[in-house]
Amino acid sequence: MASWRNGGDVTLHDCMVRRMAMFDQPTHVDSPTLAYGAHVRAGTRWPRAIYSTAALSEWRNDSGFHFPMPSPPASPADFRIAFRDPVRDVIAVPGAELSFTGDVETSAIGHRPDFWARTTAVMRVDVRRSQTAATFMTRYAQPLRTLMALAADRPDDLTREVYVDPRRRLRVEVWRRGRTAREGDWRFRYLFTADDLLDYPRAIRAWWRLHRQVWPALDLFGDHVNEGSTYSPGRFLTMFSAIERYGDIRRGTTDLAKLRTYSGVGSDITGCTNPALKLIRVTRGYVAHFNNVDDRRRAEVEDNLLESTRRLAALMQTCLLRNLGIPKADRNRLMARHYASWPLT
Repeated sequence: MASWRNGGDVTLHDCMVRRMAMFDQPTHVDSPTLAYGAHVRAGTRWPRAIYSTAALSEWRNDSGFHFPMPSPPASPADFRIAFRDPVRDVIAVPGAELSFTGDVETSAIGHRPDFWARTTAVMRVDVRRSQTAATFMTRYAQPLRTLMALAADRPDDLTREVYVDPRRRLRVEVWRRGRTAREGDWRFRYLFTADDLLDYPRAIRAWWRLHRQVWPALDLFGDHVNEGSTYSPGRFLTMFSAIERYGDIRRGTTDLAKLRTYSGVGSDITGCTNPALKLIRVTRGYVAHFNNVDDRRRAEVEDNLLESTRRLAALMQTCLLRNLGIPKADRNRLMARHYASWPLT
């Protein structure tokens, strides 16, 4: 525990001393986790947490900004910006209440050339019984991270992690080493957005329930997505383990052909034809156990490792879209649109 020179308490968790002076005076310490705002312990319990990810704002598509145009415009240069509070969605899940809403920061109000406003979508978690930060991460932050990984189909991670106790007037913001969330790209098209969910509260409850039911399948799927454009045998095994665990618990089968039928999306979109699924099985045995295969088959496995990984991911995406309540026709449309620029067949 320490304090900044300019004020403010800070807590370093899991510290390691890197350098000593006079044999017993630490001068350099290293910590993977920093909590700014108070002196707290890992076992400190909190009634509230606030999270955000790099993808959440675009996925919610409700920044609060609107651009009303006068009708008719007084001149071609007319440009107006209006702001109203984003929609607030409050959803009950086991043991907690989730509030999805928006947050806005602005520079000082006034007639100045550098005025700015920054909006962020957040998820606030209010639990019935106070919990540690580690429990919050497992039960609430991880489901959010994996949902955004599915929706964006690109690396994502928490960009805000805050814990609050109003009664004790405590608030800490946690920074963790290794987070590399990608900045938003407005030209990038998500697999689906919140607007594609027919029943938003029901879909969120279904996702939280599914995350706990098939754990750690969705976390493994999120790890796969966070590998970005890097493909390897290890990534293939991660993806295979995720869909195998999901199928076994959720559908009572690890047969990929049966999961393809359940998904309701054609193999002309996912690339999961019967020969492709057979090759995926062979690839799993070869990568995991170095099963004996002849040279021709080994070359086929290695040449198609990238496509086999992508097809496995697409198959799991289609199953998860169904779990979120997205109809069959919409699942086919969303998947076809998403993979149009890099087909799986």
